[in-house]
Amino acid sequence: MVRTTFCNFIHSTKSLIPGKKRQKKSLILFLPDSLLQKIYKFLSPVDKVCLCLSCKTLFNLFSTILEHKEFAFPQLLKIKEPRKCINNQDVSRNQLLLRLETKEQLYCGACLKLHPRKSFNTPQAPNNQPLQRRCRQNAGIVDLCPCISLTGADRRNIIRLLENSTISDPTLGGRFDLIDDDEQGSYLLHRCSYATTNHWRTRLLMNVFIGLDRQLRVNTKYTLSSQSVPRVNRRAEPVFACPHTDLTMFAGWFRDSSKCKYCHTSFEGTSVSPATFEVTRMLGGCTRSESEVWLKQSRFTEEAWDDYLAFWRDSAAIRDGVRKDFRKRKAILARSREPARSGTMLSISRRRLPLNAKTPAYISAQTV
Repeated sequence: MVRTTFCNFIHSTKSLIPGKKRQKKSLILFLPDSLLQKIYKFLSPVDKVCLCLSCKTLFNLFSTILEHKEFAFPQLLKIKEPRKCINNQDVSRNQLLLRLETKEQLYCGACLKLHPRKSFNTPQAPNNQPLQRRCRQNAGIVDLCPCISLTGADRRNIIRLLENSTISDPTLGGRFDLIDDDEQGSYLLHRCSYATTNHWRTRLLMNVFIGLDRQLRVNTKYTLSSQSVPRVNRRAEPVFACPHTDLTMFAGWFRDSSKCKYCHTSFEGTSVSPATFEVTRMLGGCTRSESEVWLKQSRFTEEAWDDYLAFWRDSAAIRDGVRKDFRKRKAILARSREPARSGTMLSISRRRLPLNAKTPAYISAQTV
């Protein structure tokens, strides 16, 4: 209400300024800073950013909003909230990028970023729904660790950097160390460690290189250590080897090699205490476009994001109704397995129950 009234005031007073030259400076800039601060408090986070970006004067006053965590690039393993890391229209960052779209810059629902129009390699892509629009057919985001989430553009920059180590890429600065080895060739090195809310301490050593088969590979050594806690808490927060495999499920007993049946990520348990795993992920060939290999390593999108519930259902870090959605689905599944009551038969559609459904929309009671 306040924002609508304020906007109407600005538009209604434009005609009071005679001459075209005086219209270059907006009336809002004549207001005192104290009044601007009061108006600013009533705006939504997205409106605050748009106001900040409207001119230099307002940018100097309100630029701190750009550092808000809601508008940072969503790194799934750092944020630990799947709902905020997909092409969801309720996410503030996605709302902002959709509002900042122009004829030259379009939103990509797979990369969660704005791209130049020429980056969309299919003619029909710019005309698709913004949240479903993809810059490339197999575009997506690959989460390697809480520090690193790669888009297709990052993948191409890594390949260019490894093939020509004399160039520099500021987009990768600080995340990787470039190592030149006469025997192994050039590769990228990354080390990090992090703790989870369920008493796991994870250390990892990551190498990114181009294999002899011209495939971009990521070899990561995970070391998981934990205190003696109940098993239900130990599995409360996942440590992903790939989008489909949680290493905490194998920690403490697995000492063998296996492979993910979906993305063919291979992992081997080399030690039990502390739990150590060697994981190899394939990120596709050294081509300009992403392949299906890259897509299989990418995080789930809007259509399948609820598949993460199997990993995150017990985590205390998950909020915004994720655990509630899981309990709802579990209750619906239990009801569907119960024997039919007298005079009633349950019929279930094959479609998934939408997460925002207030009632079981796809379960109907039919009178026999």
